[in-house]
Amino acid sequence: MFDGGETNSSVLVPTLSQITTGGSAESHEGDDPYPRIRAAWLLSLTSDHTRAAYRLDLGLWEAFLDGVGVGVLEADREHVDAWARSRQGQDAPSTRNRRLAALSSFYAYVLDYTGRHRLVGVGVGHNPVASVHRANSGSSGT
Repeated sequence: MFDGGETNSSVLVPTLSQITTGGSAESHEGDDPYPRIRAAWLLSLTSDHTRAAYRLDLGLWEAFLDGVGVGVLEADREHVDAWARSRQGQDAPSTRNRRLAALSSFYAYVLDYTGRHRLVGVGVGHNPVASVHRANSGSSGT
């Protein structure tokens, strides 16, 4: 996985081997597709700044889900709502909105990726962030 502390853009762009093998030269059928999807999504982001911010946002999401025992590809709307609520004291509303936009972008990519690669039974069948409330600009989001 990509660690959130790196800022060198060459580290932020996943390599072809990370996309095709999930970061390992020894990927086998049945392996978790999440690392490949994550790497491909990051590669799809054209701005280094956006890629760095979204990578950090996804890392925070991963950590939250690890804490509740849910995989990224198994998360649902309720998990997103709980995570957004947990960020309220830590993030400005605009930052929380950006983090939700990052997750929504990721899950839209997951749906496209799993459809194109015909990955049946892999994770979400919908974007769990799509209808999550975003704070109005300048509001507290409450």
